[in-house]
Amino acid sequence: MKFSPTYLVLTLLLLAVEVYIGLYVRDSFIRPFVGDMLVVVLLYCFLRTFWSDSGMRPIVLVCVWAFFVEFSQYFDPVGVLGLEGNRIISTLWGRTFSWFDLLAYLAGSAVNYKLRKIWL
Repeated sequence: MKFSPTYLVLTLLLLAVEVYIGLYVRDSFIRPFVGDMLVVVLLYCFLRTFWSDSGMRPIVLVCVWAFFVEFSQYFDPVGVLGLEGNRIISTLWGRTFSWFDLLAYLAGSAVNYKLRKIWL
């Protein structure tokens, strides 16, 4: 483990962008695709803030996690647990499965691969 201020700054900037998209963007591309793509980049940057592994493991781990969350949405765990009234949990976990989201996660993983090349 090694703290990376560069990745911390990137994490905070991406978090601000994600909050902005979540609160103010109502369209059919930026919010659903770019927002999902950036979530994968945000998670990667957060992980790299504390984990110095510059190999493929962090990229794969984040992509697998995103796929896990997306596939779990098929079974609607938020609704099953009766948490659909909790807007934060519903927003963070999501409630609907989409193949399109998996493409966004793959695009985010490609961005992470490029980040890895820039900031080893």
